Amino acid sequence: MWYKLTFLIVALITYITQAFAQVDSIRSLSDCLELAMANNPTLRQSALDLRANDIQYKQAKQILIPTLNGGISHGISTGRNVDPTTNQFVEETVNSGNMNLNSGLSLQNGFRILHEIRRRSSAREAGKLEFDGQINVLKLDVITAYIQVLTAEDLVTQSVQQ
Repeated sequence: MWYKLTFLIVALITYITQAFAQVDSIRSLSDCLELAMANNPTLRQSALDLRANDIQYKQAKQILIPTLNGGISHGISTGRNVDPTTNQFVEETVNSGNMNLNSGLSLQNGFRILHEIRRRSSAREAGKLEFDGQINVLKLDVITAYIQVLTAEDLVTQSVQQ
């Protein structure tokens, strides 16, 4: 029984010594909040999801933009061919060229485009709200931990004074 009491006293003294040894690294609540928000992997992932939702919304809106495509090609062919008028073999060089220009615009598509834009907009807003909620939960967790540390420090101070 006495070795348990001795172990408890040694552990308490070690804890108090470490607590006072770390006086140089005291952080304010705002520092702790900034550090937690900068380094939380869940929050980082949520920020990436928020960016992805924003990109998908922009892509859905850009479906309404008309498309314009163009191309040019040129070819040279040299060899023997049969002349269709004389039915004789002729050696000749044939030059050919093609140009094209295409344009497209989706006007309605059964309101699929408008529904997709609305869906992506709603997903973007939901992502923003979820991100803000995760920030608030993280802040509450940090504040709770900070208060617990302050309470533990007060308890240590009180027990040392007693």
